[in-house]
Amino acid sequence: MKTRHIYIVLGLLTLSLGYVVASAIQDTRQEVFISVAKNKLKQLSLGFHNYEYLKQKSVFNDAVERNMSWRVLLSETFADDFLEGNSNDILNQPTPEHLRNPRMSGIFRGFSETDSSTLTSFRAIHMKAGYEDVKDKVSEWVVAFLPANREQWTSQETLSEEDFKKLLSRQDESKAPPVFIVTEAGKVIKAEQFMTEFRSLK
Repeated sequence: MKTRHIYIVLGLLTLSLGYVVASAIQDTRQEVFISVAKNKLKQLSLGFHNYEYLKQKSVFNDAVERNMSWRVLLSETFADDFLEGNSNDILNQPTPEHLRNPRMSGIFRGFSETDSSTLTSFRAIHMKAGYEDVKDKVSEWVVAFLPANREQWTSQETLSEEDFKKLLSRQDESKAPPVFIVTEAGKVIKAEQFMTEFRSLK
């Protein structure tokens, strides 16, 4: 009887230890995924700078004027090594390899295992009131990394400030991982923190 009791206790301890280890692994993978996503946002911000230097205008405003995808226009600043296939075929341009979603696991698997070379998690948000990105410079755009709300790389669609707020609200309710954004000046920050600071500047 004592032996059986010991086996039961050992079994419960093994299950508990397994759960702890699995949770720790999942947390680590989530942290790695977020870190990679933040790095990709930073890479995009370099493209913002390069585009403005070359064209003397914001890639987002230029996209609106030309009725094109800001991502496609931004691709003009990428080295040829980062582009696949025929980059001149605008309607069929794939997402550059270095900007595709990092591999995810666990609770994220539904977003990544059906990955497509034409989809992207980078979504532009128009902040209608503008915000001071750097001293004496007002910006109207930020880019968020939204793996659960992907769209076609060549899509011209952008999110309004109101739609972005609703999306963040749903994220909070579902206890999903935090959303990160990058400003035009290259500041990578949690979306929730940015929105709080943004409201204080209005």
